[in-house]
Amino acid sequence: MNLSPGSYDIQLRLADGSIQPGSARRLVVFAPRRTAVGYTVIPESRWTTPEELTDLADVILGEPGSVLYLKPHVIREYPALPYEYLLNPQYPGDVQGPEWRWVAGEPINEGTLEVVSGGRVTERVPLVPYRVKQIPGAALGYEILPFDPNDPGAPRDPDFAAYRIVLSDQLPAYEMRVVSNEGQVLLGSQRQTRVLPRVDLRLLLLLPAIPLVLGWLVMTLRRKQTSPVQVVA
Repeated sequence: MNLSPGSYDIQLRLADGSIQPGSARRLVVFAPRRTAVGYTVIPESRWTTPEELTDLADVILGEPGSVLYLKPHVIREYPALPYEYLLNPQYPGDVQGPEWRWVAGEPINEGTLEVVSGGRVTERVPLVPYRVKQIPGAALGYEILPFDPNDPGAPRDPDFAAYRIVLSDQLPAYEMRVVSNEGQVLLGSQRQTRVLPRVDLRLLLLLPAIPLVLGWLVMTLRRKQTSPVQVVA
């Protein structure tokens, strides 16, 4: 049975042509409103805690020098309430939040990531398979390496395939997008990227002391204004 999106009434008809009592149900068929490209962002310093970018308005943020691995995948935008019922038929029937929801789908296994600044492509990053190697005693406990099937110490399959980018303060703001092997920009793959300025830790340490210093100055001025005046006879 292949139904178009919409609402249907279904029931069970018995062999004698009668309707099975209690078999009537309402069937809702829904389809995605839009299809785009999402990303799983894996920070090199926090491989075990990736972040999902499943909204077209999401922005990639990071400090200069940060290394990020972007795993592209298909995302589809479904109506939130029917999708909740699909996951949980006993759902109480109230969706808190947006009316539509982006849902992550299958991975994208081809294409090139382009970095665009000022309308000009400044870098093209290939989709590369990687493996994660555990390192006892290391600061991070692991190392992300390009997957080499000929390496006798490598696993049979890569752990993931991603675009590796290094955030640079030379480009504090730019756009990234995925281009197919045929040279077409994949619809909905554009994401804005912002490189956060470095913050001097000394300034952060000084900020809590500013109210204390101001309070001390105010108290000192008040004491001077209210101090008794000595009259010399």
